Amino acid sequence: MGGLAVEQPQDARGNAIEQTVLSTFRAKLPISDTADVAVSCTITLCEVSGVSAGHDLAATRTALRNDGLLKAVAGLGYSTGPDEESPAPSGGTAFVFYFNRVM
Repeated sequence: MGGLAVEQPQDARGNAIEQTVLSTFRAKLPISDTADVAVSCTITLCEVSGVSAGHDLAATRTALRNDGLLKAVAGLGYSTGPDEESPAPSGGTAFVFYFNRVM
């Protein structure tokens, strides 16, 4: 998925869809201590990455799979894809989550 996020053309909606996905993600994620959240959308997916400062791997994974977040992203036209979590070098949990664009 990471390769597709780099290789595919950017979503024609540009920064507008990335800002919408970012605001939805921040509003619906059930943890508030995320930092460095970045969104990059291509023609078939959006990649969301960041760091959850105060949560372990399992808690971050559970938060990313929160029903409210997944429903909100589905309302934007995306289905859920894979996610990965790992210890962040500066502490906390680094994550990357992919949303597949429903065409």
